[in-house]
Amino acid sequence: MMANNFMNIMIETINGCYKFDSKDKLSLYLLDKAQEISKFLKNKKFLIGNNICYIDFLVFELLELVFLVTDGKVFTEFDNLSSYHQRI
Repeated sequence: MMANNFMNIMIETINGCYKFDSKDKLSLYLLDKAQEISKFLKNKKFLIGNNICYIDFLVFELLELVFLVTDGKVFTEFDNLSSYHQRI
């Protein structure tokens, strides 16, 4: 079930790349999606606790895209995502 939720976020994020006509609008959209992940992650080591799983790798790839589009804002606005990204 959780995998489906993150897959939906990934699909919405990728669709957002085609939906917006400016990088600024896309950046705001992606930061909103990153906030959803940040709220779920909180202070956990990985998404499902202390053990890494395949969903962590999917989210890592997603965060790479968000980092690129937002010029790094994703990791300055969400410290827990920055720490999480470094752990992966």
